[in-house]
Amino acid sequence: MRQIYTFLSNCWLKYMEQTENGPITYISTIPGNNPAWYIWPEKEFGVYELNLYDWQHLSSHDEESKFLLRHYPYPHHPSFFDLSCGEQVVRVSELFDDSPIPSNHHNNCPCCPTHVKKSSSLQLKGIPKLLARQEIHPSLFVIGEITFLMERNRLQQLSLQAQNIALQYSVSGITIEKSNQEIQLLTPGSLDRKVPCWCNCCNFLDIFLDAVLPKLGYEAIKNEQVTAPGYIFYKQEGGDTWKKENPAVTLITHTFYF
Repeated sequence: MRQIYTFLSNCWLKYMEQTENGPITYISTIPGNNPAWYIWPEKEFGVYELNLYDWQHLSSHDEESKFLLRHYPYPHHPSFFDLSCGEQVVRVSELFDDSPIPSNHHNNCPCCPTHVKKSSSLQLKGIPKLLARQEIHPSLFVIGEITFLMERNRLQQLSLQAQNIALQYSVSGITIEKSNQEIQLLTPGSLDRKVPCWCNCCNFLDIFLDAVLPKLGYEAIKNEQVTAPGYIFYKQEGGDTWKKENPAVTLITHTFYF
């Protein structure tokens, strides 16, 4: 874990030091036990979260680290409506901070302990409040997984895995109570989530490969892509979520070698 933390920290710092008006406007560390960052792209369709969830030593010098990639769209952006009803409710709740990012005292920005700025334009935070993160189910807002293979503190391999689209159906439908009346948001069997995960992931990965890694002298020498049948998800209201393999959905793994 030490290798990947040092490597990614250097990536973000080098990018901010050497880039003017680039595709990333803000980068913030996320306090916690595992390395994690928020990344605000220049195009204001939301915020990315890169969060370590698993790592292992493959040898005394090799380290493999797996990160979940989440995307928090702004409620005013069309991609917000691709989210499930549950994700939409959480996103517009008091668990999120949509206040403007301060433009004059970033070292004291309440969204993070270290906050780097590369834009003079006003931008919203659009991230979970620090103390509310533990209240958000870890499966929400996930769009893909990125794996880094490090050897002697150098990046050897990077893999992105995501479905071309994430489909989730509500088995029992979704109802809410308002003014002592039940309102049905989704009928049983309706599509609840339709997120173009691969496209959203590639928006982030393109920035990382083309704008961030070159600052440390990295350029992919080879890449390959493999596909497999993906999964469609089914959720019972107030209950479990399960998945079934379905060839109508594609699981894509794209690996870059350095």
